[in-house]
Amino acid sequence: MSFPTPEWRSSFRRKLDDPAFAAACRSLDERAAAYHDYLPAHPERQAGYYHDFFCPEHAVQLVFDPRCGTRHACPVDGAVFGGEPYDSAWLWSVNDLLSDAALRLAARWLLRREAGDAARVAGILTGYARRYRQLPPGPKSNPRYPGVVTFTGLDESVWVIRMMSCSARRPSTSCASAGRKCTT
Repeated sequence: MSFPTPEWRSSFRRKLDDPAFAAACRSLDERAAAYHDYLPAHPERQAGYYHDFFCPEHAVQLVFDPRCGTRHACPVDGAVFGGEPYDSAWLWSVNDLLSDAALRLAARWLLRREAGDAARVAGILTGYARRYRQLPPGPKSNPRYPGVVTFTGLDESVWVIRMMSCSARRPSTSCASAGRKCTT
């Protein structure tokens, strides 16, 4: 038996007509629109350590701007940090954003069957597939549990779960690339 079953998919799609899920569907649509408007490029190297993306004075996560990987502001006082380790740690958030986009757009595709969602998911997945084996090795400062895309194997496992969950949607690449509504 494969998941999701046709019955599960039908049940999931019926949520579009359920008023109890209206706010969640609107939120998903808004997030999808933002992901269609802009997503950062796939990283060309391993991401740094997530916990390095924090203000050293206030211990708060720096503001993530997906369009700029070199200037990272503290939300408390506006102090700007750049260079290492901040720029590498910023890549953690890029990977997180891309995996979130893949997951949410795949869920939206299951609901709405819009080829644009399937095409964006396929672009994210194939972008990582093309890069994964060619990514240069990460720093030797984490020899026990290294990741490939992320700094640690733990972060990589969270990232890959989102990536693999996209297999719940299986639009044919031919309909996605042709811009048609997918029916699978």
